[in-house]
Amino acid sequence: MRIVRAPGSEGLLALNADGFLSDSVGVGPLLEDSEISFTGDDFLNIHNRMLVVCRQTSNNSLAIIDTSSPVVGKGTLGEVTTGGEMSFYKLQPNCIGGCKEAAHRIWTSRVHQCDPVTKDEKLLSECSEVYNKMQAPPYNASLVLKSLSKVVYHVEFDAPIPHAVVSTDYNLAQYDSRSSAHAVVNRNHFHDGYSRMGLLKATRLTYTNNIVERAGGVHVYEEQEWLEGDLGINGIFVANNTIIDPTTCGILRLTPAECLQRTDAFLSVMPGLRNITCVQNTFVSAGVTRPHSATCS
Repeated sequence: MRIVRAPGSEGLLALNADGFLSDSVGVGPLLEDSEISFTGDDFLNIHNRMLVVCRQTSNNSLAIIDTSSPVVGKGTLGEVTTGGEMSFYKLQPNCIGGCKEAAHRIWTSRVHQCDPVTKDEKLLSECSEVYNKMQAPPYNASLVLKSLSKVVYHVEFDAPIPHAVVSTDYNLAQYDSRSSAHAVVNRNHFHDGYSRMGLLKATRLTYTNNIVERAGGVHVYEEQEWLEGDLGINGIFVANNTIIDPTTCGILRLTPAECLQRTDAFLSVMPGLRNITCVQNTFVSAGVTRPHSATCS
């Protein structure tokens, strides 16, 4: 795949959006030998969609808001099957600009039945107000998408709901079979972007042998403020990549020497994630090269 400016063009953009975005698939994409450049948003974004718990409806059931966009298919909860696993995590307050650490898992259970709510007007009205309530303390989820879907599902589980799931309002859930796991991003050239180099927000993702130039750094994290990312991210392997002149250093007003000392300007990993490995990557700033090899977490 090539996303480039038209031949001979000196325009600012080749694409005014993410270059490649994968959302809530069962098995993540294979992206190889491609060029993505001059994008108005991120070069790469691989993630699933966080779901929002509206409220408990019985001893073993919840009303859950499906925040995915069912433009194609049925959305995330519309594809839940009997026996499928869902995991629940605590909503973190004050995550504007990114949460300080990975989310805490509360519970995982198998689904007994999952149906859209269509006739309970009181419940639908209650869940439609969730976005507004999430903006206020103690939630302060101020960047949660304003397009929060009003599609509500009644989800019944094989086990009783633990109190921790509903002890605070609007905790988060995910359907584990739609987590974009096992994505492979290999031998690509990403360059000259107006946002971030790559968002690796899915479990067991491999990011190798890529050359990435002049954008805002590669990031391994979940983004609660956008309701994107596997809340149990683990098993990420980042190896043999060359990351050149991240614009993060310019924003931070760092000299090339200072830039090379800031690993997080090139490659940042959210604290608290498990099994994130970074080996044999190369960082370059203003022509100065620094090999980087470390286990990220």
